[in-house]
Order: sequence, then structure tokens, then C-alpha cells
Amino acid sequence: MLVVKNVFVNGRRTSMRLEPSMWESLNDIGLREGMRVSQVVSLVERKVIALTGGCSNLTSSVRTFVADYYRAAATEEGHRLAGHGCGDPVEAMVLDAAPKMKDVKLPEHSGQQVSEERGLIA
Repeated sequence: MLVVKNVFVNGRRTSMRLEPSMWESLNDIGLREGMRVSQVVSLVERKVIALTGGCSNLTSSVRTFVADYYRAAATEEGHRLAGHGCGDPVEAMVLDAAPKMKDVKLPEHSGQQVSEERGLIA
């Protein structure tokens, strides 16, 4: 489920569709850094523009930033305390992030057939 929110980014209002956990992460990052979410997102956009000359997908850039922010803070001790490295990396996944893996129904046929049914392969 995606949540749409309006955010002021570098002086203009825009809307972003993100998962609830991404919005929570942006709020947490803002609190830690002493900034509002709009300021964090504005910085992300400015950095992407500085590095690539443009920012065609701000939502994707924000998701990448959130992942990179937390990856930079991850430590071996933190992974151990979170129970990582025990062979089931999705065990601790929050319920709103993805369906329970046991509830996921996989198709009986090949991926190419699924793509053909969706009209993705000519």
C-alpha cells in the first residue's frame, strides 16, 4: 500500500507516493538530523541533480537515499542483535512491507508465459 503526501521540495509543492515504512524512515531520519522531511527530500533532490544533472524520479531517489542512509549506519553488531545472518533474511520483515511469504502464490507456469499473458512479450 502506498501513501500519497504533499511535500515542499526546493520551494515547490509536489506529491510523493511511498510505502508507510518509507514515510516513517524519512520522519526518523529528519528527527535524527534535526530537519523536516521536506528539507531531507530537498537535499536528496539537490544531491541527485549535482551528481547526474537531473532528477527524473524523485520518489525512487528518496527510496535509494533511505536504503543508503541505513546501510551506512549498519554494523556487524547491529545485524547480530537484529537476528540477521541466520538464513531467513525476511523473517523480521514488518507486516505492512510485504505479504507473509507463506501466503504468496507462485504461478504454476514459467515466467515467460506469465509475461506473455500480460502482453509484455510480443
